[in-house]
Amino acid sequence: AFPFLSKSTGNFYIISGDENFPWGVMATQGKPSNPRGGFHFLNFTDPDNPKEDAVYQVPEAGSHNMWVYDDVLMAAFYQGGLRIVDISGELLGDIYSQGREIAVYQSAHKEGKIPNATMVWGAQPYKDYIFFADMNSGLYCIQLEDLEKGSGAP
Repeated sequence: AFPFLSKSTGNFYIISGDENFPWGVMATQGKPSNPRGGFHFLNFTDPDNPKEDAVYQVPEAGSHNMWVYDDVLMAAFYQGGLRIVDISGELLGDIYSQGREIAVYQSAHKEGKIPNATMVWGAQPYKDYIFFADMNSGLYCIQLEDLEKGSGAP
């Protein structure tokens, strides 16, 4: 779970993740695992009446760790890669379908433990960078660039 105070609305949320491994936690015979799950945005602004306001779930992937900085969610989605999501403003319903993704980074590498298989499991900002680990291909450090100022590619 990750607590955060929305800078844009003043609402206090706890993000809770769920993970499901329908094929088991460990991939078999060097094949990628196939986790599922998402993040639930629980509004605790009124602690006596908490409620789930929104969900962010990538249909083809499973959620793991997340971090929030300045109303931006940095989310590890195993085989779905690193997801950078705008969570400013009111959070209601299905965040994935609302077009809030700022960037997606797939860290698959041909020389990974399981070649060409992304398996991101952690993301954390530091200064102007985002660090994250991929279980198959190692540690990454990326920097987002504004589309109007740079290439737009992480």
